[in-house]
Amino acid sequence: MAATWLLPEAVGITRAREMLYTGRQVAPALALEWGLVNDTADDALQHALAMAERIAQAAPIALRLTKNGLEQAAGGLEASLQWEALAQPVTLTTSDLHESITAFHEQRPPQFRGR
Repeated sequence: MAATWLLPEAVGITRAREMLYTGRQVAPALALEWGLVNDTADDALQHALAMAERIAQAAPIALRLTKNGLEQAAGGLEASLQWEALAQPVTLTTSDLHESITAFHEQRPPQFRGR
C-alpha cells in the first residue's frame, strides 16, 4: 500500500516512524493538525457525500486534467510545469470556461457540460 513512502510524505519521517513502529492511531483532531485529513465531521458519510456532490459539480474536463496533473507532480516541478503548459490551453478552449464566466457575471451556479 506504499505506507512507507506515503506516510512520511504526509507527516514527516519522525511521525511516520512512530506510527508505523508502534501502530499508533491518531485522533481526528491530531490527524487534521498533521495534514492526514483535510476536515473532520460528526457524520462522516454525510460529509463525504456533500464533498462528492461538490466535486461532481466541477467542470469535468478541467477536473480530469487537474487530477492527471496531480499525478504528474510526482515527477517533480519540471514535470508539473510541462503538464500544465499542455493542459491549460485545453481548458481555455472549452465551453465550460465560457459558461463559468457567464455564470459568474449572472451570479448563478455554472452548469458544466464537459465540452
